[in-house]
Amino acid sequence: IDYEDLVILVVGKKDKLRIKPVLIKWFQDTYEIDNLILIEKTNKPRPVIEALITPYKILSLNEIFLATGEIEFRAILYQSDKEKLLFTPEELEELVLELTGNVTRIEFE
Repeated sequence: IDYEDLVILVVGKKDKLRIKPVLIKWFQDTYEIDNLILIEKTNKPRPVIEALITPYKILSLNEIFLATGEIEFRAILYQSDKEKLLFTPEELEELVLELTGNVTRIEFE
């Protein structure tokens, strides 16, 4: 996913460990990428959010069961990290939806 000044590369499960720094450097040089984020393919929001906000942490992740029968997630991040993140809450919500198919609300405490 080409997202503004960085690229998010989605890899298969357990493949993230196989990708060595040399290969990452090759990607960056070949495709003129400044920032590259590796994310393992999953439908779970926690690992995706953690990869997008690294080195910062998730305070809490809650599963919300709606009356319509749908499930949404609410990720609570530390307020002190809000200005340091690469993405706005809205951008994070869009990326998590695109990468996992799950609607996730991002909040700060």
